[in-house]
Amino acid sequence: LYATAARIAQSGIEYYFNKSSAIDVAKTAVRGAIKCGRGVLWVDYEPTIVTKAPRANIIKKFAAKIGLAEEPQPEEYVAGRDIKIVSLSPDEYLCSYAETPHNIWWKARRHLMNRDALQRRFGYVAADSELKYAAEDGSANVQTQEKLGEVWEIWDKNKKQRLFLL
Repeated sequence: LYATAARIAQSGIEYYFNKSSAIDVAKTAVRGAIKCGRGVLWVDYEPTIVTKAPRANIIKKFAAKIGLAEEPQPEEYVAGRDIKIVSLSPDEYLCSYAETPHNIWWKARRHLMNRDALQRRFGYVAADSELKYAAEDGSANVQTQEKLGEVWEIWDKNKKQRLFLL
């Protein structure tokens, strides 16, 4: 399982570097490291998971109905994947203090999401007072800009968990 996941991630990263301006993203991280002492690249992996109904013959279905066998479970598989490499600014990234990068035990990244994205991703209906940021669309009119809410994604290395704070 781990070897397959590593191959998938490696092929996705190679494809992304060949396809897009990943070199420009890396240059931005280097400039951030020079300017403020921290250049951070974050890799986002977004799989498209599809559920496939199991194929079972009539005998297995009948046996499951009368309790002689278990009901066949649907199978999930990855139908597609999207890997993005993002350069984070210093106010979008936090981590635990450590003497070496290997000893960092938690990392956090800030996401700015609009009301629809918060509803779709977390099922959370945000109040107007929680949406404190304005979208950077180049508009000078603050009244017409879409408001965004802050969500922190936290990776805990010790517990091997990913948490979201709204």
